[in-house]
Amino acid sequence: MMNLDTDYAAMGSGGSGSSSGNGKLRQWLIDQVDSGIYSSLVWENDEKSIFRIPWKHAGKQDYNRDEDAALFKVRQETRRRGEAHT
Repeated sequence: MMNLDTDYAAMGSGGSGSSSGNGKLRQWLIDQVDSGIYSSLVWENDEKSIFRIPWKHAGKQDYNRDEDAALFKVRQETRRRGEAHT
């Protein structure tokens, strides 16, 4: 789970990446949660400040790259193309 209030605040104060880059990632993630495209990517609370990111280790026997890595693949492709919210 990711808490948008605390997890991103920590990243902006000396964590990995620049604060503007983190803001773009934050907005991209919010857009993905709100889109409903990924059924297991959901808000955990009514305030929409915590969401769950589905993740399965690639070494698992039932791992399906197209399904289990879909969010990460889209993120990579979006960054590669240099689209907004990269």
